[in-house]
Amino acid sequence: MNSYRPINGLLINADYVDALCQAGLDSFDALMAVPGDADLHKPSLARWRQRVALRVGDTTMYLKRYNRPPLREQCAQRLRGISATAAAEWTWLNLVRQAGIAVPQPIAFGAQYSAPLLEHQSILLLGQAPGASLESWMPRHTDYFSDYQFKRALSAAMAKLVGKLHSHGLIHRDLYLSHVFMGQPQARPIELTLIDLQRMIRPRLRWRRWLVKDLAALNYSTPPAAACATDRIRWYRHYRGIARLTATDKSLIRAITAKTRRISRHSNRHALG
Repeated sequence: MNSYRPINGLLINADYVDALCQAGLDSFDALMAVPGDADLHKPSLARWRQRVALRVGDTTMYLKRYNRPPLREQCAQRLRGISATAAAEWTWLNLVRQAGIAVPQPIAFGAQYSAPLLEHQSILLLGQAPGASLESWMPRHTDYFSDYQFKRALSAAMAKLVGKLHSHGLIHRDLYLSHVFMGQPQARPIELTLIDLQRMIRPRLRWRRWLVKDLAALNYSTPPAAACATDRIRWYRHYRGIARLTATDKSLIRAITAKTRRISRHSNRHALG
């Protein structure tokens, strides 16, 4: 269980206080100003969001900064009980870790307000997820998928991660392989880390809809070379912890397949555009 210390406008993981202090990064203002070693901006990222990588001692960390989020964004957050943009992922990181799911180490969080409940800026500092995302790793290592033992180990690890997430009533909302990192592929069991929890929810209504969305995203982002139709059904049975599919399972799989097609059509339209 992590313990945090309030220091200079931040909540800092006690294990990292000394390192941040030595680097002069133990204040909200310092983390807002540090240029970082690499800018991780991508075209889909709104201008008020910024991501940078930085080295603190021998440790690589990732800093997410939010500068004057749009009012509509803030209103939506308040309705979900979120006090600041960075607070969403900070909260989920700690909750998901308690559920026994590997996520990046939460290191520091801070927020400043220009008026009561009106966010001015917020920041989140995270540790590095080990290994590489499955999205980037898979195309470069297609030879691994001729190894039945590896495929079985990876499938089991993914089924365990997603099953545990959903059994706790949690929906990632971006459950693509780009957000699942794998450590050493030779390790048994294979260790997977879930990243980018910003949009996570614990829905009270329409659970099936959200479940289909998560599983379709995972299905869509898994390349055919990595898993054939039989592999995917086998994975689903492992994820559900069942030996045979029921009528309810078959209905859910049809819904997942249909949603996967819609994601594919949407992605193709944007690629052409």
